Amino acid sequence: MLVDTSAWVLALQRKDSRAKERLIEVITSGEAAICPIVVLELLAGRARGEDPQALRARLSVLAQLECSRETWERAQRLASEARSRGQTLPAPDALVAAHALEAVASLLHADSDFTRIAPWSGLEQESLLP
Repeated sequence: MLVDTSAWVLALQRKDSRAKERLIEVITSGEAAICPIVVLELLAGRARGEDPQALRARLSVLAQLECSRETWERAQRLASEARSRGQTLPAPDALVAAHALEAVASLLHADSDFTRIAPWSGLEQESLLP
């Protein structure tokens, strides 16, 4: 299960207990995966004074999904298809969704963009939104 930045933020920064419990469950079961754009977003949004090397080390225990040329191309197609359907899919979200689709992984998130594209994209997703 690929864990999106939004799920990390909801569980850890906003301290949503349900989201935190689900995140712990996914991590302890060994199902959790991460991709480069999520690592980038987490590093960019880290708390002042938080050591980026320590954050990278904590994330390194998760399965790492690689970003290939095909991943970028799939992200471009997703964003383009969303636009054709009158939706805007932010570039980072397109890239995260492309990673999940390529890995045939479900996406754990707290971002309505993923819920909106799931019906037509084939994205398996679990929303932590109420």
